[in-house]
Amino acid sequence: MNNNIKNLSYMLMVQVANYLLPLINIPILARAFGPENLGLITYITAITAYFVLLIDYSFNFTGVRRISKDELDPVKVFNTILTARCYLFLVSIILFSISLFLINDLRENYLLLSIFFLSCLVPIF
Repeated sequence: MNNNIKNLSYMLMVQVANYLLPLINIPILARAFGPENLGLITYITAITAYFVLLIDYSFNFTGVRRISKDELDPVKVFNTILTARCYLFLVSIILFSISLFLINDLRENYLLLSIFFLSCLVPIF
């Protein structure tokens, strides 16, 4: 029972931090970057988040579920998921390149968008 209360308190602290930190960070960032640049950064972050979702493809849940089964080899499951994420990353690079050429807003800010696109490497590993 004591571990349950401890785990509950940790989860509560994480949720409180998830709500409070943006309330502190957003005004500071808005003052530092200005409203127009903050909007641009938020726009680019949202676009990059779609590519991260494509690469992640909920492998965190399915991988744990498959490894928890006794008959599957964890190394084989890991290698399969890593390979699939690499293929999805290649697909996202192709989609990203096509969208850069077709959408004017993205083409104007290609350097910033390319830097943010590097965050798509995070779900691979």
